[in-house]
Amino acid sequence: MRTPWGTVLGILLTAGGGEAAAAEVAPTATPTGLAVFTRHDHVVDARISPGGTYLAAVTADGGRRGLAIIDLAHRKLSHFFKPEGTTGVGDVRWAGDDRVVIELVDHEGDLAAPKLRGEIYSLGADGKGAT
Repeated sequence: MRTPWGTVLGILLTAGGGEAAAAEVAPTATPTGLAVFTRHDHVVDARISPGGTYLAAVTADGGRRGLAIIDLAHRKLSHFFKPEGTTGVGDVRWAGDDRVVIELVDHEGDLAAPKLRGEIYSLGADGKGAT
Protein backbone atom coordinates (compact mmCIF):
# COMPACT_ATOMS: atom_id res chain seq x y z
CA MET A 1 0.00 0.00 0.00
CA ARG A 2 1.48 3.33 -1.04
CA THR A 3 0.59 6.39 1.00
CA PRO A 4 1.12 9.81 -0.60
CA TRP A 5 3.62 11.97 1.32
CA GLY A 6 1.12 14.83 1.49
CA THR A 7 -1.32 12.57 3.34
CA VAL A 8 1.39 11.32 5.70
CA LEU A 9 2.57 14.84 6.51
CA GLY A 10 -1.03 15.98 7.03
CA ILE A 11 -1.53 13.14 9.49
CA LEU A 12 1.73 14.03 11.21
CA LEU A 13 0.70 17.65 11.65
CA THR A 14 -2.88 17.07 12.78
CA ALA A 15 -3.18 13.61 14.38
CA GLY A 16 -2.70 12.24 17.84
CA GLY A 17 -4.31 14.04 20.68
CA GLY A 18 -5.87 16.75 18.61
CA GLU A 19 -4.74 20.35 18.66
CA ALA A 20 -1.92 19.94 21.20
CA ALA A 21 0.11 17.66 18.92
CA ALA A 22 -0.60 19.83 15.87
CA ALA A 23 0.40 22.99 17.73
CA GLU A 24 3.67 21.36 18.79
CA VAL A 25 4.69 20.51 15.22
CA ALA A 26 2.80 22.92 12.95
CA PRO A 27 4.01 26.47 12.31
CA THR A 28 1.93 29.22 13.91
CA ALA A 29 1.66 31.40 10.80
CA THR A 30 2.37 31.11 7.11
CA PRO A 31 5.72 32.78 6.43
CA THR A 32 5.95 35.52 3.83
CA GLY A 33 8.77 37.27 2.01
CA LEU A 34 12.30 36.04 2.72
CA ALA A 35 11.06 33.82 5.59
CA VAL A 36 9.57 31.43 3.00
CA PHE A 37 13.10 30.51 1.91
CA THR A 38 14.86 30.58 5.30
CA ARG A 39 12.55 28.62 7.61
CA HIS A 40 13.63 25.32 9.12
CA ASP A 41 12.17 21.97 8.07
CA HIS A 42 9.58 20.44 10.39
CA VAL A 43 10.08 16.88 9.15
CA VAL A 44 13.79 16.06 9.12
CA ASP A 45 13.74 12.33 8.30
CA ALA A 46 11.15 9.60 7.75
CA ARG A 47 11.42 5.82 7.67
CA ILE A 48 8.74 3.24 6.92
CA SER A 49 8.71 0.05 9.02
CA PRO A 50 9.78 -3.17 7.22
CA GLY A 51 6.16 -4.38 6.93
CA GLY A 52 4.83 -0.97 5.90
CA THR A 53 2.63 -0.70 9.00
CA TYR A 54 4.19 2.39 10.59
CA LEU A 55 6.05 5.54 9.61
CA ALA A 56 8.68 6.98 11.96
CA ALA A 57 9.17 10.69 11.28
CA VAL A 58 11.86 12.77 13.00
CA THR A 59 10.40 16.22 13.63
CA ALA A 60 12.18 19.45 14.55
CA ASP A 61 10.78 22.26 16.68
CA GLY A 62 12.94 25.07 18.02
CA GLY A 63 16.16 23.19 17.31
CA ARG A 64 15.04 20.06 19.19
CA ARG A 65 14.06 16.83 17.49
CA GLY A 66 11.30 14.42 18.44
CA LEU A 67 9.93 11.23 16.91
CA ALA A 68 6.38 10.77 15.65
CA ILE A 69 5.27 7.20 14.92
CA ILE A 70 2.24 7.03 12.64
CA ASP A 71 0.01 3.99 12.16
CA LEU A 72 -0.46 4.05 8.38
CA ALA A 73 -3.41 1.62 8.33
CA HIS A 74 -5.52 3.80 10.64
CA ARG A 75 -3.86 7.12 9.68
CA LYS A 76 -3.37 8.07 13.32
CA LEU A 77 -0.45 9.07 15.48
CA SER A 78 0.54 5.98 17.43
CA HIS A 79 3.14 7.63 19.68
CA PHE A 80 5.16 10.84 19.97
CA PHE A 81 8.55 10.71 21.71
CA LYS A 82 10.38 13.90 22.68
CA PRO A 83 13.24 13.65 25.19
CA GLU A 84 13.51 16.26 27.93
CA GLY A 85 16.07 19.04 28.19
CA THR A 86 18.48 19.58 25.33
CA THR A 87 18.39 15.90 24.34
CA GLY A 88 16.83 15.07 20.99
CA VAL A 89 16.36 12.29 18.47
CA GLY A 90 19.23 11.54 16.09
CA ASP A 91 19.23 8.55 13.76
CA VAL A 92 16.25 6.18 13.73
CA ARG A 93 16.19 2.53 12.60
CA TRP A 94 13.45 -0.08 12.66
CA ALA A 95 14.26 -3.29 14.60
CA GLY A 96 11.24 -5.20 13.29
CA ASP A 97 7.83 -4.03 12.15
CA ASP A 98 6.74 -2.66 15.53
CA ARG A 99 9.96 -1.64 17.32
CA VAL A 100 12.21 1.34 16.67
CA VAL A 101 15.77 2.08 17.87
CA ILE A 102 16.66 5.75 18.39
CA GLU A 103 20.08 7.37 18.73
CA LEU A 104 19.98 10.25 21.25
CA VAL A 105 21.83 13.52 20.59
CA ASP A 106 22.36 16.83 22.41
CA HIS A 107 21.23 20.08 20.77
CA GLU A 108 22.89 23.41 21.47
CA GLY A 109 20.79 25.62 19.20
CA ASP A 110 18.83 25.85 15.98
CA LEU A 111 21.81 25.90 13.62
CA ALA A 112 24.43 23.90 15.56
CA ALA A 113 25.06 20.30 14.56
CA PRO A 114 23.75 17.80 17.15
CA LYS A 115 26.38 16.12 19.36
CA LEU A 116 26.21 12.35 19.70
CA ARG A 117 25.59 11.16 23.26
CA GLY A 118 26.59 7.54 22.70
CA GLU A 119 23.14 6.44 23.90
CA ILE A 120 20.46 4.46 22.14
CA TYR A 121 16.83 4.11 23.12
CA SER A 122 14.35 1.48 21.99
CA LEU A 123 10.57 1.56 22.12
CA GLY A 124 7.55 -0.10 20.57
CA ALA A 125 5.53 1.66 17.90
CA ASP A 126 2.79 2.16 20.49
CA GLY A 127 5.27 3.75 22.95
CA LYS A 128 5.34 0.74 25.29
CA GLY A 129 8.32 -1.40 26.17
CA ALA A 130 10.89 1.40 26.26
CA THR A 131 14.46 0.33 27.00
